[in-house]
Amino acid sequence: MQSLEQVIATLRAAAQATRLRLLGICAHGELTVSEITDITGQSQPRVSRHLKLLCDASLLERFREQHWVYYRIPAAGAGRELAEQLLALLPPDDPMIRLDRQRLGRVLSRRAADVSDFIEAHADEVRNVQDNEQLNTAILDTVEPASIGDMLDIGTGTGRMLRLLGQGATHAVGVDISREMVAVARNTVQSAGLAHCTIRHGDMYQLRFPDDSFDTVTIDQVLSRAEDPALVINEAARVLRPGGRLLVVDFSAASRRSGVQRLNERLVHAWIRDAELALDTQRTIRLGEIEIALLLARKRGASEQAA
Repeated sequence: MQSLEQVIATLRAAAQATRLRLLGICAHGELTVSEITDITGQSQPRVSRHLKLLCDASLLERFREQHWVYYRIPAAGAGRELAEQLLALLPPDDPMIRLDRQRLGRVLSRRAADVSDFIEAHADEVRNVQDNEQLNTAILDTVEPASIGDMLDIGTGTGRMLRLLGQGATHAVGVDISREMVAVARNTVQSAGLAHCTIRHGDMYQLRFPDDSFDTVTIDQVLSRAEDPALVINEAARVLRPGGRLLVVDFSAASRRSGVQRLNERLVHAWIRDAELALDTQRTIRLGEIEIALLLARKRGASEQAA
């Protein structure tokens, strides 16, 4: 809980027209300084100073990806709560706020066009069966969205698992090693209005999260292509909280379509046991010549681990 002095300092940081506009802009997702500059029509040094003050007051958070720095309202915590309270006070029909929304729409449209060009040029690479309604229903039935909590999607790809489950998450993070796919996933969650979901560039073999960070971890069509799938599951188990759940979705070994990389479920069972997880559910969904395996494992609680 923040002290009275911290709340006063935060309110002082926000009590300026441009900074309130920046809060409203960054509430829609992760944006670079240049994108924010395009929206506000102000100089980059001026915008950067305002952004720094908002970050110092914990009303915004920043992170770096290669040559770019992104800004957004915090995914969780006291800073997000106060930011949301301030945003609720902004008059939606104010001419400047309406103009910011229009310019933000143009920025996001440019992003979407870039993403569409990438997907069209790499159709085989990004093709995914998760748009299938039958499979989506099976995933939702298996995971039970009401109990997702804090979620991590490893190898997020296009971000479709976040789009499917993110609405039920308290906070969600998608991680991918491909910077191009990070851009695709970021566009996916922003288009879906999932402002509490964030996308990060990262290595699934060395996740940059402390132990016991998430309630739900998903690994969607990643293990069958991973060089060391057992290590991926170990990392997933490490960042899971006791009682947390791991969902693995991948092509089953029973799939008959040629050219599809498949997952040996018996090996997955062994990797899950070695990671000290308990397999709760396994089911197979047939989609024509393709069969998709869904495995749900649980991290044992402290008392179970001790036993």
